[in-house]
This record gives sequence, C-alpha cells and structure tokens, in this order.
Amino acid sequence: MAKDHWALPENCEKVAVVPNQTGASIGAGVYIGGRHLRKGFFVVDFVYGADVDCVITVLEAPLVNGTNAETVTKTLPMWASTDTTASSVIPEITAAANYTFDAGDGKNQTLIIQFDPGDFSENATTGALNNAVTVSVGDSDAANLISVDFYMVPREYKKSVLVD
Repeated sequence: MAKDHWALPENCEKVAVVPNQTGASIGAGVYIGGRHLRKGFFVVDFVYGADVDCVITVLEAPLVNGTNAETVTKTLPMWASTDTTASSVIPEITAAANYTFDAGDGKNQTLIIQFDPGDFSENATTGALNNAVTVSVGDSDAANLISVDFYMVPREYKKSVLVD
C-alpha cells in the first residue's frame, strides 16, 4: 500500500550532494559509496526564481570518483511536493529514474528519491557492479536555487559490550 506522505527514518547521516546553488549548469553532485549503505534518500529542494524547468537524473558509477557514470535505468520510489509553503505533506508519486521540476507548479518544491544498494546495476563500460550513486541537476535558470542532500541509513552493526 502506498504511503500518503513521506517521513525520514531515524538515525540517518546527512551528506550534502549539491550545496545550495543557482540552477545554471550544476551537473553531477558528490557520489555516495554504497558499500556501507542499507538505504538512502536524496532530498532535492527547488526554489523558484524564474520559470525554467529542471530535470533531476539519478546516476550510478563503479567508483565514487564518478568514472564511467551512467544513468540509473531502474525505477525508484519517489515523493514530491510542488508547494511546500502550502503543505508539509509530501505524497508518493509514480516511481521513475528521473524527475522534472516544473517551475510553474510552485515556488518551493521538494523531491525525495529512495535508493537501495540492490538498485545498483552492472556497468555497461567496465562490466563491474556500480557501487556509487548521485544525482545530476540539469540546466535551469540562474535565478532558481537548488540543493540536494543524501540521507544514509547505514547498515546495522553490533555495539561493543563491556565485560567486567
């Protein structure tokens, strides 16, 4: 059953993938390694400044340096709000591998993309399993402000135990 809104899981670690930037020519953000990742969420904030749309695409690569990066082809769960000033509810939308912010839809928009290490595919160039993920921010307008954070849900680990 689909959720009617999205909430961040507890104990996530935050990584700035694309710090607040104007929307002109941002490109790929910082790659997140999947080795210790159980699940993660890209949170993309789009603040309207001009009526120019912006495409967000999920990329994967074998290494965190982004060499041989390619577009994710699997559909990923997504949640989006076209106006976060009107409501804090972020409903689930159709799963996809990319998303277009329609600048005319609202002034403050948010997109959440869920990524699971099981979504990694074999790299078409190297044949190795991709093990790093990021998003690419397509060209928009210098008046639009865009930021992307990644919230990691780390693999569980055993806590150390003190013995008397």
